[in-house]
Amino acid sequence: MATHDIEKEYNELEKESKELFEQHLKIREKLVSLRKMRSPDMGCECDSNHCNTVRGDAPISAGDIHSFCHDDQDIGSVFARCNTGEIEVITSAAVYYNYEELNRATLRTGEEYRFNIREQDRWNDQTNRVQIIGKGSSQSKYNLDFNSWDT
Repeated sequence: MATHDIEKEYNELEKESKELFEQHLKIREKLVSLRKMRSPDMGCECDSNHCNTVRGDAPISAGDIHSFCHDDQDIGSVFARCNTGEIEVITSAAVYYNYEELNRATLRTGEEYRFNIREQDRWNDQTNRVQIIGKGSSQSKYNLDFNSWDT
């Protein structure tokens, strides 16, 4: 193949690639718009580019559930510490409606939990959620630092 022919084919493929990429971006924009119309807001306390939920020495009674979520995110991190008593920490994510559990741990006084939430879907944002459940027979206290980012 002559240099001129290679250059011509390269330029044609590069042009076609750019056109397809632009078409992909338009389709992606429509998908995101339709997803927002078809899936209701998950009722989260945060729906921005960076969300942070912090609780310090928060009391929780046995059997109670404290639920925190960040909507339209990509990744995140969770740090929890049981100050007194016993708690269970459940981390989950939802791409559309249904949460899928990613990790859980039971903590007793002085124990800590750390978990990094990975991207669950390459094309769609996700809702990240952390639930703290009071365990044992008395009131417990915990610290929470829950972060999520939209990349």
